[in-house]
Amino acid sequence: MLARRAAITQAGAMDEQYFMYNEEIDWCLQMWRAGWEVWYLPTARIVHYGGQSTRQVRHTMVQALYRSKVRFFRKHYGPAAALALQSAFVTVLRIKWHIRTLAARERSDTTGPPIGWHDLQSSVS
Repeated sequence: MLARRAAITQAGAMDEQYFMYNEEIDWCLQMWRAGWEVWYLPTARIVHYGGQSTRQVRHTMVQALYRSKVRFFRKHYGPAAALALQSAFVTVLRIKWHIRTLAARERSDTTGPPIGWHDLQSSVS
C-alpha cells in the first residue's frame, strides 16, 4: 500500500488495535472519509500462499479474523451493527458445530467435533 504523507497526517495512521485482518480496509475507509481517493490496481498480480504464516495456529487466527470484523463494524457502524454481525457469526458457527457433530456420529467417532461449543463463544467476543 502506498499513501501520501499528507493523507496519513490528515486521516491518521493504521489502527494498531487490530491484531491481524481488516486493518487495511479500516485504513482505506479512514482515508476515503477524510476526502482522499482510494485506488487499487486490478491488473497487478501477486502470489499469495494463503495461510502459510497462520496454519500452525489456525484456530487462533480464525478467532482473530472474527474479532477484527466485529471491531471494524463496531468502530464504523456502531455497537448495534457489531452485535448483529457477532450474532450472525455465532449462528454460522453453531450450524457448523452441529454438522460436525452429526458427521462424527455418522462415522461413529467418539471424539466428536474438533471444536468445542465453548470455543465458539470466545471466537467472536
